[in-house]
Amino acid sequence: MAGPGGVARRSVVQTHVPQRQLGRVVGHIETIGSLPIPLAYLAAGHAADSVGTRPVMVVCAATMLAVAIAPLLLPDVRRLRLTPEPPVVAHPPP
Repeated sequence: MAGPGGVARRSVVQTHVPQRQLGRVVGHIETIGSLPIPLAYLAAGHAADSVGTRPVMVVCAATMLAVAIAPLLLPDVRRLRLTPEPPVVAHPPP
């Protein structure tokens, strides 16, 4: 997802994923996120031929809006912070 959502997602990933795993995690996120694109193009093209471009654009815009808002309904996502909490230490340093 581009725009502010993409920036927020990348910031959370970079903050919460250990440095040694960051490359793999980002690679998986980008790969999985781009897999549906060719299928969406095929479906949108077929739908535009069948029902016209305007209804397809409205459905696509509504879908993108729903996908952008849906994570905000999850309490765990709303509680995410960009600064990780400090680790719990059994004995505080002197």
